[in-house]
Amino acid sequence: MSTSLLASVQPRTGVPSQTPPPARFADPGLGHRHPLPLPTLRGEHGVGDDRAQHRRRLDDHDIDVGQVLPAPAGPARAGVGLDVAVPVEDLATVRHPSSGERWWVVSPPMNLYTQADFRTANVALSFHIGLIARVMSHHEVPIAPEPAKLLPESWRRWEHAVDVMLEAAEAEDFQAVGMRLRECLIGFAGEVASNDLIPEGESRPQAANVTKWCELLANFLAPGSSSERLRSYLKKMADETWAYVNWLTHAGNASSIDAEIGASAVSHFLATFTAARMRCEGLSRRRRCAQCDSYAMSGDTCSRCGWVDETYEPEALPAVSDDDRAAALDTPCEPSSNISTFVTPDDYR
Repeated sequence: MSTSLLASVQPRTGVPSQTPPPARFADPGLGHRHPLPLPTLRGEHGVGDDRAQHRRRLDDHDIDVGQVLPAPAGPARAGVGLDVAVPVEDLATVRHPSSGERWWVVSPPMNLYTQADFRTANVALSFHIGLIARVMSHHEVPIAPEPAKLLPESWRRWEHAVDVMLEAAEAEDFQAVGMRLRECLIGFAGEVASNDLIPEGESRPQAANVTKWCELLANFLAPGSSSERLRSYLKKMADETWAYVNWLTHAGNASSIDAEIGASAVSHFLATFTAARMRCEGLSRRRRCAQCDSYAMSGDTCSRCGWVDETYEPEALPAVSDDDRAAALDTPCEPSSNISTFVTPDDYR
C-alpha cells in the first residue's frame, strides 16, 4: 500500500521566500487551501475583536503595527459577480522592523500587500476582494498536496465529479454528479484495501463494499479505548456519506445544492480519513513544554514560560536543487504597480 493511507508522508520542498510572506489561506496539518467560511472569519464581537486578533497575529511575525486606517463604511459587502459577498472589515498599514518596508494588511482573511506595488488603500482593497473571490470560486482539492498524495485516485475522481457539477443544469445532471461521487468512494475503498486491515479469521470484503472497508480502516487507524469516539465517527461518517451519494444518484428531483452538499460531504470524508491516518502515525503530533505543558514551542524555547529544551535538535531543511531554485526564480511575475487607471466604487454611484 505504498500510495494508500498506510504509506508515509514525505516532507514538502520549496524555495524559501526572501521577503515577509503574505498570510496564506492555509492551515497547518492538512493544509486546507480555502478560506474558512465567511461567518467564522469575523470576530465574535465585531470589528474591534477582529482587529485585536490580527494585531496578535502580526506580533507573532515580528511586524510592528503602525497607523490603523479607517475601515470602509459598513462593514462593506462587495458583490463580485460570482454569487459570493466578500466582507471587508479591517485595513491597516504595517512596517517590517528590519527592512522598513511598509505593507497593507487587509482582512478577512488577512493578507499582506507591499506598498511598493499597491500604492493606495483603494488599490489594495480592490485587489484583495478580487483575489478572495477568485479563490472562493475554485473547487480544488481542499488539502495540501502531500497529504492528498495518500489518496491520489480518490481525489482525482472527486475533482472529476466537481467538474461535472459545475456544468450541471438539470436534475439528471445532478444525478450524474452523485454517480461520480459514488465512483469516488468505490475508488477510495480500492485504494485503502489491504490484507493488513482484515482481522485473522475473517474473509476479504468485496472490492466495492465501501462501508465494510471503511469499518476495517477505522478500526486500524483509531484502535483502543482512547480513540473510541474517533473510530465511531469515522464509521458513521462513512455510512452516511455512502447513503447520501447513493440517494443523489437516484434522486429525480435533485438540485444544484444537493450536488454541492454531496461534493462537500465526500471532500470532508476523504480529508477526515487522511487526518485520521496522520494522527495514527503521529505526523501531526506537536512538541509540548516540559514545564507548563504548552504547545507553544518555538525552536528550543517555550514562548509561554521561557523553558529551554536542552535536547532540541532542529530538523534539517529539505534540499533545494539548483534547477528547482532557478525554475522558481524564473516564474513569471505580473507586477501590480503598472496600474495607470483606477476606478473606485464611488465612480459607479
